[in-house]
Amino acid sequence: MHKKNPISMLFLKARHRKTAGLLDGVVPKSVLDVGCDDGRFLRMLAEAYPKATLYGCDSDPEAAREARDACPSAAIVQGDFMKLDFKPVDVVVMLEVLEHASEPVPMLKKAAALVGKKGRVLVSIPRPELLRWRLVWSLWSNTFGRRWHGQHRHLTEAELTEAAARCGLKVEKRQRFFLGCISMTLFRQM
Repeated sequence: MHKKNPISMLFLKARHRKTAGLLDGVVPKSVLDVGCDDGRFLRMLAEAYPKATLYGCDSDPEAAREARDACPSAAIVQGDFMKLDFKPVDVVVMLEVLEHASEPVPMLKKAAALVGKKGRVLVSIPRPELLRWRLVWSLWSNTFGRRWHGQHRHLTEAELTEAAARCGLKVEKRQRFFLGCISMTLFRQM
């Protein structure tokens, strides 16, 4: 499993730090991490924003349990984001979640509704439009990385930006990580 792979863990930690950097200048009172996995990013947010109310959700029961252990200050629920009800928040985080959704637009629409006019939506996706990403992913997942089971659609950075615009969101900041292979975008209302 990737959580026990030291290379994967170093990569994840560096990616999380860079992604969290997009929130510089934003002091959220509340954050919802959709697809929070094992809670590592939530724990990072808890350290950066100790007064913020944190929420997380993940469809995987084991991941939700791990997130509760990793970030006890966050309220973690197990279930499908689209079927769960949440209170409005200042920031919705979706780190490498949308490329697994059959319909990313409704997820972005729900995130935009949850953050309202002054909130932010923080998204990261791999960039399958890049040959170097496809080569790295193939090499990693077929050697000492983990094999992905489940849906992994090809959502490009341009498609993400277009989908976000249809939901009333515009790019506020964007960074790329790992030779440009991971796109991290902070959106806000238009």
